[in-house]
Amino acid sequence: MDLFRRSVAMLIVSTLLLFLSTSSRSDRVKPMNLEELVKGAEIIFEGECAAVRSGKDPETDLIATWSTFRIMRGIKGELGEEYILKQYGGVDGETRVKAPGARYQVGEQVILFLYGVSRMGFSSAVGLTQGKFTIKETAKSKVRYATNGMPSMILFDKMDSDPPAITTQGVKAKGQELLRSEKLELKPFLAEIERLVEKEKNSQKRAEK
Repeated sequence: MDLFRRSVAMLIVSTLLLFLSTSSRSDRVKPMNLEELVKGAEIIFEGECAAVRSGKDPETDLIATWSTFRIMRGIKGELGEEYILKQYGGVDGETRVKAPGARYQVGEQVILFLYGVSRMGFSSAVGLTQGKFTIKETAKSKVRYATNGMPSMILFDKMDSDPPAITTQGVKAKGQELLRSEKLELKPFLAEIERLVEKEKNSQKRAEK
């Protein structure tokens, strides 16, 4: 057991070093587990990107990008059939403003963890790109999964549940592959997010008593 724990610790350290070394300075942020992403988000949903446009925001005179999502499953926050995310940065004519954070493409299916909207109407994914999980499927078995590019050993670090990680073949991951896998089977992953949202609600209710 001690050997296994040491192996896990070494894997986590090596992965964190790789994450930090491959991130630009402006994009560096503390890796967050799934529970931290849930707590940090005001809005969580599964959806599909329907439109993306950028230009000068008439309300702030800043360059912004608007991404419109069709809501497939609302998980946290007040949500209708669509959600429009306004982010700082984008293109207006010959002017281009780069800003760190997640970007989206039309047709892309995602699970998003979003901060609350600021007074100027801007928001973004929690933890820069960490709050964006792209939904994909394995090549041969067609098993749907979600990934934000972080291994499950970080996403489920210090949590009381096991990651629903799968291999590239679409079968349940085991051993070190379970820890390294960035692929989280979609249905159990959504169920885990919903469990954490409910846990947060219950905790807030107890605090109010």
